[in-house]
Amino acid sequence: MKTTLTVDVEFDPDVTDAESIASAADRLLETVLSTPGIMEEYAEPRFGQFFVAPSANHPSQSRPTVVVEIAGGVLQEAHTDSPVRLVLLDWDAEDCQPAAEEGLFKAGGEVVHVAEMPAAPINEIVGTNAEEALEAAGIDVLGEQEGSLQESQRWVLYDCDADVLLRTKMYSDYEEAVEDAAQANDILVLPLVIRSCSAAG
Repeated sequence: MKTTLTVDVEFDPDVTDAESIASAADRLLETVLSTPGIMEEYAEPRFGQFFVAPSANHPSQSRPTVVVEIAGGVLQEAHTDSPVRLVLLDWDAEDCQPAAEEGLFKAGGEVVHVAEMPAAPINEIVGTNAEEALEAAGIDVLGEQEGSLQESQRWVLYDCDADVLLRTKMYSDYEEAVEDAAQANDILVLPLVIRSCSAAG
């Protein structure tokens, strides 16, 4: 089951902006959730990232932008600038048998694979081939973010007892980091914010 939680935040617009507050909230939540067992009594719910809800103060978000990457006929990644529910319908499943537990269903006489897919923040395409492809096509999906400081998240494993990083690997997947952290004792999953700047024009 999924739900959407709404949080009202008051801030000084002369000091920061809504997107920065959302990014800071992401870091705060990741730090809290890295504490072992903190959500155990709630059956370890999984949290998505904070987004700024569409409003009159954010007209650019009135129509969400979703960038979908497909390679080899398979949906690889999706990025969005506001909350969306992304559902994949894959009709290239004619050789499969219907199996609800695997997301395979029959519709219109054909077998289709149905799955929900998480969408990453749009600014994570900065510096990737996806950004280069969009620029080549003359499509600006970053809007006012272009030429400004962009942020993406990674995670590292920290050994509390030795006061050192457990390893040098940076994780792009939080759940993978948590799984590896569980293999040792007193390991924290710490968030890192990677900032990059894409020069305009």
